[in-house]
This record gives sequence, C-alpha cells and structure tokens, in this order.
Amino acid sequence: MNEQIDKQVQIEKSLEERLRFERLLSDVSARFVNISAERLDGEIEIALKLVLEFFQVDRGGLIRTLHERQAWQVTHVAYVDDQVPRVPAGTVLPRAIHPWQLEQLIEKKQVVSISRLDDLPPEAHVSKQTSIELGVRSTLNIPILIDESADYIIALNSIKDERVWPEEFIPRLRLLGEIFVNAMERRNAERALRKSEQRLDLAAASAE
Repeated sequence: MNEQIDKQVQIEKSLEERLRFERLLSDVSARFVNISAERLDGEIEIALKLVLEFFQVDRGGLIRTLHERQAWQVTHVAYVDDQVPRVPAGTVLPRAIHPWQLEQLIEKKQVVSISRLDDLPPEAHVSKQTSIELGVRSTLNIPILIDESADYIIALNSIKDERVWPEEFIPRLRLLGEIFVNAMERRNAERALRKSEQRLDLAAASAE
C-alpha cells in the first residue's frame, strides 16, 4: 500500500514539474514576440537563468560553431550564482578540446546527456579530460536543428554535483533553443537589410 502511495506521489510530482516547465516556456516564448534587437541578448540570458533555476544547475549557455565547425563560440551564458566559474560570452574554444562531443552534436545531431563523467565512452577521453579541467561534473548538450543544420547548441552544466537529466524535458529545451536561434537569425537578417539599404542610399547619393 505504501509503495502504491509513493508511486502516486511521484507521478503527481512529475506532472506538476512538467506543468511548471510548460508555464516557464510559455512565459519565455511570449517575451520573444516582436523583441527589439537591443533587448535580445539580455532576454536570452534571462531565459537561460530561469532554466538554470528550474533545473537547479550551475551554468548554461548557447553555443555556435565557427570556422567550418572547427571551433565553437559561447554566444550567451548565465550562472545560477556568483560562485560558479565564469566562461565569458564571446569565448572561442577549439574543436580539439571536445572532439567527441562536437561529432555527436553537430555531425550526428544527437543529444549528449552525461550524468557522470565515468559514463563517457573510451573514445571520449579528450572530452572527459576537458570536462574535469573545467570542473564540469554533469552536462546536457542539445543540438538546435534549424533547416536541418545543427550549428547551435544549448548546454547546461552542473559544476557542484552530479545529476540525472530528465529525458522528457529535452524536446522542450530544444524548442527553447530554436526560439533563441530564430530570434538571432531575424536580428541578423534585419541588420543585413539595413546595411544593404544604407549602401544603396550612398550609391544613389553619389550618382546625383
């Protein structure tokens, strides 16, 4: 009887947690409707901080690949508190420090969910050593698929403790990453359009 009650409590707790995350995702999505270019970076960092607080993990970021996928750059990052080691936004990291992870994420478009570093396969020894040096104990990395390409990654790192990453939240976290990336691409397109218009205006003025 007690086991049945405990199971029911766990089911209810899991459902409540999912509903809380759905509300969080809905609130975050609403903030990105018609967002100005000037507010975008700050709103992405606020959203990442909310995700960290929900999952009770230490550091989270949005990452993109560079230089024909031979490096990756931290475009946005958030921390749960001031005690977490910093990896500043804009930091560029060579592929060589995480070759296995990038292969899984970018080439194979697979989620990398690591609860314990000892769970990494032997071929991931370089990534394991890098994680140890960076103080990462557990990590969840999700490729963001835009037009079948996976050039962006949403990453959550647990520094203080090992943790299990609930699989049921991964599709929703991917959706959140897609919201971030689509907003960034709209901003880039708008900036490119403005630059093009400015060049046309200058050309027209020169021709007069």
